[in-house]
Amino acid sequence: MSFPNVTSLCVHLFSANWVVKRQNRVDKSCFNKKDSVQECCALSFFLALADRPNHIWGIDITYIRLQHGWLYMTAVLDWYSRYVVSWVLSQTLELEFVLAAVDNALLQAVSEIRNSDQGSHFTSPRYLERL
Repeated sequence: MSFPNVTSLCVHLFSANWVVKRQNRVDKSCFNKKDSVQECCALSFFLALADRPNHIWGIDITYIRLQHGWLYMTAVLDWYSRYVVSWVLSQTLELEFVLAAVDNALLQAVSEIRNSDQGSHFTSPRYLERL
């Protein structure tokens, strides 16, 4: 599978298990799936709530398998436009690359709401200082 740009890759990686229609903002069929219902509901809630650019941002880390190891990507996405506000690649899961992605995003704009999971990167004091 190939992706023409980073935005396409990020949207694919972050929404692989979620069914969302761009025009309707929320596809109600996702609520009928037994898998990932909680994630689907959360995504649908934020997509429905986001009514302008830089209103709600989501941040997450994804793993990219390489022939001889892994590469890690942190991306900050605008839920309204699905625009990748910031992204950083790293060969390790150190906190610094997550902080770099947040700092880069904050240089461009400031969101009103920031959504993430409760992983150790996103609950660390250094990350929380940037909120």
